[in-house]
Amino acid sequence: MNGFERIKLLFMGLLTTIIGVVLMMIRSDVSLNFVVLFFCIAFIISGIRYLVFFFQMSRHMIGGINQLIAGVLLIDMGLVASMVSGKPNIYVALYLIAINLFTGIVATYRATLARKRGDRNWGFRFVRGMLCILLAIGCIIFIKSDEYLISLYSFSLIVSGVMGMVEAFRPTDVVYIQ
Repeated sequence: MNGFERIKLLFMGLLTTIIGVVLMMIRSDVSLNFVVLFFCIAFIISGIRYLVFFFQMSRHMIGGINQLIAGVLLIDMGLVASMVSGKPNIYVALYLIAINLFTGIVATYRATLARKRGDRNWGFRFVRGMLCILLAIGCIIFIKSDEYLISLYSFSLIVSGVMGMVEAFRPTDVVYIQ
């Protein structure tokens, strides 16, 4: 990870933390629509970034088609999020549950693979995955309460932002190819 990537990760972590704190402070029905709008914009921007990377570079790489698939899926998730915004809040809750559960399972799985490889930073990924799974369980428990859902989502934004900032300062291994 170079210096620019570290600064970008630090800035995104700080921005995510600030959004989480502001969202936790305003708690209202507007907040739940803001959560959906945030998901929509984040997924569509991420999907476009994956597609741009695919068409610029990844299509010439082995396994580059994965970037195309990820980009299309993220844009699709963003469009689904935009359609959920006008629906009853139970659909928003189910969307939050699905995203947190999927993210947690993938992060935990990647952490166990990193542990098997002998990576010394597998614990960080494992903790992040378990927090996402716990947030999904919390969303299931408090599925009827909009206020708790907003609090849980705000907490997940704050945790994600802090972990992003920690990741920015974490030393990375230098790999030498012989």
